[in-house]
Amino acid sequence: MTFSPDGHTAATASDDRDARLWAVNDPYHPRLLGILAGHSNSVASVAFSPDRHTVATASDDQDAALWDVQDPSHPRLLISFNGHAGHVVSVAFSSDGRTLATASTDGTARLWHLPGPIVTGHTSTVTSVVFSPDGLTLATASVDKTARLWNIHDPYHPALLSTLTGHNREVLSVAFSPHGHTLATASNDQTERLWDVNDPSHPKPLGTISGHNGAVTSVVFSPDGLTLATASVDKTARLWDIRDPSDPRPLGILSGHNGEVRSVAFSPDGHSLATASVDQTARLWDIRDLHHPALRGTLTSHNNTVYSVAFSPDKHTLATGSVDQTVRLWETSIDNVANRICSTTLTITNNEWDQYFPGLSYRPPCPSTTRLSGHR
Repeated sequence: MTFSPDGHTAATASDDRDARLWAVNDPYHPRLLGILAGHSNSVASVAFSPDRHTVATASDDQDAALWDVQDPSHPRLLISFNGHAGHVVSVAFSSDGRTLATASTDGTARLWHLPGPIVTGHTSTVTSVVFSPDGLTLATASVDKTARLWNIHDPYHPALLSTLTGHNREVLSVAFSPHGHTLATASNDQTERLWDVNDPSHPKPLGTISGHNGAVTSVVFSPDGLTLATASVDKTARLWDIRDPSDPRPLGILSGHNGEVRSVAFSPDGHSLATASVDQTARLWDIRDLHHPALRGTLTSHNNTVYSVAFSPDKHTLATGSVDQTVRLWETSIDNVANRICSTTLTITNNEWDQYFPGLSYRPPCPSTTRLSGHR
């Protein structure tokens, strides 16, 4: 048995395979709060983390486990640790709460580096996370139809700031604008929403964007924050003018994929957009004319769904991630490709040009290089 650091809760271990939490504010009348059920053999030891938000249990089933007990009436299993070859008989947290020690009848003690702080509050799958530009706020999206904002000034003690409601289906993607004052959410309800998050404790709805004919799977702001790009299961990506976020307006439609579009990404200069699709391709688009995006190229080496695209900071490399278990890197600068080819080839001579391109003026594709001759 052990007490929480504030002394208000007790945890007990038992041969019945459960640990239990008790309210002991009135020690003469302890009250059952919750049951930690999940072990398959006797629970031998329990311990509270220093912040009292987590309980560790040790069991004869050879496992230790961590439980979220922030709501002690509804404790939730976070993770199990297996590795011991005998009963786990004791557990203890380090003073900073970042390491768990376990002792076992297998003759060993083990140290486990604990996962980072756990942000809990959503009631279903969390689909997307993003940090604000200043790094002080975290936004999360969930199948529970909400997005949430969290204060992470102290990343080891994240605190809920607000819950954004309004979507009537799963929220699939969330993104901060470059200045951090606006949040975009994308949903299975076929809409995107813009929110004023200058005061993240009191977000205000700005505008709702409609136009896609299927779930919106991805949303991202342009580097200047004036344009929004969205991807959808309707096989398109779309661009939106959000200079006035209370009155977003459609710009161009990027069509051509033969399957759901799962991800979109702007190049750092905002001149290009990349899309990833279930059709096993990624596409690169010239969007300097936002009303008339033009396809620059289709990337076709993956052999399964392409789920993710991202540009390098120098804008010259695109990364694509696929269900085929590979990540591929692509050169996006035609000049860089040409220079690389030219660096490994010799310049075509006048005579060779006339042989292969009779009647055309001599225009070698590569800069002049020195041709070594003399050997026969």
